[in-house]
Amino acid sequence: MLDLPAKNVTILEGSDIHVLLSMPYSVQDFYTSIDVLAELDNGTQVIIEIQVHHQNFFINHLWAYLCSQVNQNLEKIRQREGDTH
Repeated sequence: MLDLPAKNVTILEGSDIHVLLSMPYSVQDFYTSIDVLAELDNGTQVIIEIQVHHQNFFINHLWAYLCSQVNQNLEKIRQREGDTH
C-alpha cells in the first residue's frame, strides 16, 4: 500500500505533463507518454506504470525512456529556438 492521502483519484490523459507556470517554456515544448496519470484530490499528480510481465531491468528501461524523451524535447526546442546553451 502506498499510503497516499487521497479519497478521490482522477485518471488524466497519459500524454499530459505538469509544467510550472514559472518555467520559461510552454507546455507545448514538452511531452511525455505514460501508462496512467492520476491526480489526487489534493492536486498531486501520480504516474502509474503498468507492466504486463516481470522485467528484471525495469529501472534501466525507465531511465533510457526518460532520457530519450528529454532529448527529443530539447531537440524540438533547438529546432525552433536555435542553440539551447
